[in-house]
Amino acid sequence: MKTIKYIMIAAGILLMSKTYAQLNPMGSTYFQNQYLANPAMAGIQQDWKVNVGYKVQWTAIEGAPTMQAVTADYGTVGKKIGLGVNFYNENAGVILRTGIKGTYAYHLALNDNQSFLDFGISGGIMNEWIDYDKVIGDPTDLSLQQFNARRWYADGDFGIAYRNERLTVQGALPNVKRFLNRDLRRNTIDRSLYMAAVSYNSLTQISPLSPKQCIVVSKITKTW
Repeated sequence: MKTIKYIMIAAGILLMSKTYAQLNPMGSTYFQNQYLANPAMAGIQQDWKVNVGYKVQWTAIEGAPTMQAVTADYGTVGKKIGLGVNFYNENAGVILRTGIKGTYAYHLALNDNQSFLDFGISGGIMNEWIDYDKVIGDPTDLSLQQFNARRWYADGDFGIAYRNERLTVQGALPNVKRFLNRDLRRNTIDRSLYMAAVSYNSLTQISPLSPKQCIVVSKITKTW
């Protein structure tokens, strides 16, 4: 119990540190569909699991961000291997983004299947473009044409987790290529650099309670 207490305190300190604003992830990322944020969580349950999500931010503002995601993940018999696919679409102002990723996860059983160490990796492609119909200005601007002329972008995610009946500790590096500063010119929006989370399931007679602390750090960049 002391170890769990120290982990929760450490996570709380991290959450109080300075971070940068970004597009908020979907609420389902935290509990219902953790695969969205961490590829290591793909296939932790046996058989197929399909999720559909939709989110709108700042509805009073014209051009407010919208996000849609469809995920499907599969856990094999024995829950050792997880496979997944993630299709997502984002719209923020005049910029649209569409991508698809495939995921492979390995779940290492510990303590006679009482706990697991999870590893996951995703790879996929993404396309960003400007919707000329939403542009206020000169649609023939050369910079707009150059933006839309770019090729599809390849990137990947990596994740790791430890979990047992009550405790789950996880971390993920979304957009690994961008995390390594390999392609800074692609940063059209503040993308997350890494994610860390700790949750503890307190079993009660009425219902399970699962307090969770999560930190998502991003890097502020210029559009062009």
